[in-house]
Amino acid sequence: MLQNSKVPFWKGMPFIRLLPPFIIGIILQWYLQFSLSLIIVATVCFGLALLLFSFLPLAVRFTLRFVQGVIIYVLMTGFGAFTTWQKDIAIMQIGMAIIIKIAAGL
Repeated sequence: MLQNSKVPFWKGMPFIRLLPPFIIGIILQWYLQFSLSLIIVATVCFGLALLLFSFLPLAVRFTLRFVQGVIIYVLMTGFGAFTTWQKDIAIMQIGMAIIIKIAAGL
């Protein structure tokens, strides 16, 4: 017999919890067009913050677990923005134009 549990369904599915910030990163990059350097700097800074967070004492980490969640969400947003930047056809066309100019100069 199944028991009625008060645990939300997304607690057992981390992918469902990480998908919204990734989608938000895609949407932000699509409409705001962040530079690659900004995306990389922000992602590295929040990655370092997550790394430094792991060195805190256990009691402090437990108290600040919400901050760890926000850092992970911001990292996923950065990954979504980077993925969108990487797949942008305008960036590919600029890259191809540079390659053609280099090849023509040889």
